[in-house]
Amino acid sequence: GDSPLRGAWSMHWSFDARDARSTRDVRELFLAYLRAKGKKDADYAGAEVVFGELISNVVRHAPGTVDIEVEWRGDAPVLHVLDRGPGYDRAETLPPTLSETGRGLYLVATLTREFTVTRLPGYGSHARAVLPIDRTGA
Repeated sequence: GDSPLRGAWSMHWSFDARDARSTRDVRELFLAYLRAKGKKDADYAGAEVVFGELISNVVRHAPGTVDIEVEWRGDAPVLHVLDRGPGYDRAETLPPTLSETGRGLYLVATLTREFTVTRLPGYGSHARAVLPIDRTGA
């Protein structure tokens, strides 16, 4: 089905998260879009880590098609990552040292202004991350 998101203030990509080339290409387009609208000294490296961790999470838990939407209505861009998997919850705290999972989402939470994960009934999970990037002129 079509992504539940879409808007005039956004960029959208849909691809198979397991395809390394597509992931790389979309990451480059994502960063180019942020740099075109954001302040020069913004944390683009952090935004790239957030993108990478959220895609890795999809590959681990919901391999297949992923929808990426970057919505930029206000001062900061909002990254939406929608998968078609069984759903997952974000870690509120750093997982135990020997834990195999959870560190990536904890890292995402520390690198963003706001981070939530919600289930979309009949669709999958919706990760929403407000990136720490200010719009040029904001």
